[in-house]
Amino acid sequence: MWTENGQPMFGALLRDIADRQAARRRLEHLAHCDLLTALPNRNALHARLAEQLSIGPCGLLALDLDGFKDINDTLGPGRGDALLAGVAQRLVKATEDLGLVTRPGGDEFAILVPDCADPLRLDALAQRIFSMLRLPFEIGGESLFVDTSIGIALAPEAGGTVEQLLSQADLALYSAKAEGGGVRRFFAPAMHNRSEQRHRLGIELRRASSRHEFELWFQPQVAFEGRRLEGAEALLRWHHPQHGLLSPGVFIEVLGQSSIAEDVGDWIIDQACGAMAGWRAQGLDCPRVAVNLFPTQLRSGRLFGVVTAALARHGLAPDQLELELTENTVLRQSDHSTELLAALRTLGGADRARRFRHGLCLAQPAAALSARPAQDRQGVRRPDR
Repeated sequence: MWTENGQPMFGALLRDIADRQAARRRLEHLAHCDLLTALPNRNALHARLAEQLSIGPCGLLALDLDGFKDINDTLGPGRGDALLAGVAQRLVKATEDLGLVTRPGGDEFAILVPDCADPLRLDALAQRIFSMLRLPFEIGGESLFVDTSIGIALAPEAGGTVEQLLSQADLALYSAKAEGGGVRRFFAPAMHNRSEQRHRLGIELRRASSRHEFELWFQPQVAFEGRRLEGAEALLRWHHPQHGLLSPGVFIEVLGQSSIAEDVGDWIIDQACGAMAGWRAQGLDCPRVAVNLFPTQLRSGRLFGVVTAALARHGLAPDQLELELTENTVLRQSDHSTELLAALRTLGGADRARRFRHGLCLAQPAAALSARPAQDRQGVRRPDR
């Protein structure tokens, strides 16, 4: 406002902010939307959960696709993305208007069912999801199959926290995955207790490694015909300061998933090679020593160096060390793991295939690699780690 010739004057500056508002709405949409599937993302799920928990009861289904990683690794991320989009569409169709389907990330989905404290309704929804996902997905001229594991948690009353409900659904999902996948499990308080036990065990295992409480035992491998010694298998034991000597069934699963698994696995290889060298120095004719690998060792970039260094340090030939893998580990290997296996097989020259007890040897050169069943054959007891 100003005056000219004694007369008041007014002026205004007008600016069109429609583009700015549209851009802001676009950013808000992107912050709460998964671009691949067009589903609400993790941020949107957390916001809706917080809103619903302040109002009343709700149910949460946490889903993790079984077998998706193998498809993605084998056929490529393009078809993997197409499969995720197809799964999203079927989940929306199965859920209808009962709840909100979201994709927190990766091959994980979550479904929020508001105003629901009835486990039967949630179970019926889970069964519809199983039925729809078990039908093939036609992608790129191929029929792809994928299943899912489902963990279910309920908040029967208002006032719970988002973190609690998400944690309970994740624990139920972990339980479903632990049973082999393709099933649904409801959260139970005992799952939380098991989770706490695993956490405490993981802490104790890290302490055990630093205090050198692990030791190796060796089990002879004897041929049925002629009772000939074919080798020895290294078995890990934990000399616990309070509980005494513990067999692997107590701790090996948690150890294999811990951050120290690779270091312990490297130590086992070196100790086994040292024991083998000691036996031969004493005149014991033991053809080879077998060592079980942790899956994390196969994914690592240092296994080849660890093996070659241990063989050189203890003066062993490559065919005196056998590295054993479970079938599940072999089936889930990545391209890097495949290259590593190929490199290990070249250590001893020509390949040779042979049957080893009830396991199938993949390719047996020096630094032999054998795949063993994930579960025991009927009537045959597989020695533990």
